[in-house]
Amino acid sequence: FDSQEDLIVNNFANQPKNFSDKASGAFCLNMTATQESATRERHKCKADEAFKKSCKRTCLMHKRKGMVQYGITVSAPCKSYYNVSERATAEMEFGPGKTRDGEPMVPGRDVAVVRVQDEAGKVSNPTDTTIALLKAITDERMSRVQALLATRGNIILEAKDKDDRTPMALAAYTGK
Repeated sequence: FDSQEDLIVNNFANQPKNFSDKASGAFCLNMTATQESATRERHKCKADEAFKKSCKRTCLMHKRKGMVQYGITVSAPCKSYYNVSERATAEMEFGPGKTRDGEPMVPGRDVAVVRVQDEAGKVSNPTDTTIALLKAITDERMSRVQALLATRGNIILEAKDKDDRTPMALAAYTGK
């Protein structure tokens, strides 16, 4: 995404049509001149339906300001990654490309879900066990190393310890 505004639109605007202000930018953006006017105009977005329709994008930006600061990159196995506009998770009753109310998502909207399951098929929280693995190898606690490797936690084999060694290099160094 190129800007914070692009992130807000992607995360919170679900209108299948073009999402923009119908009124002029000067009319809608005039609301941000001072904090007092921004508070008044936010109320205007709620109270004045005509203003809200004319300045749909601007009202959304003010409503959601501070809720999205940045995007992050997530590395996940393909089987756990769902672009929900193309592939539905088991919980999505209306299928891919639909909201939880069954409405169509904005074409091209970038919404991803990483769904991790445990051995029993239940959804579980992903965990990164790389730091614990590096510590267990350093401390030569092989039972702990085996337990960590047996879990479904995420181990980043390219991660490095304070001496710039990966888990494999550290294991080789310690002779384990």
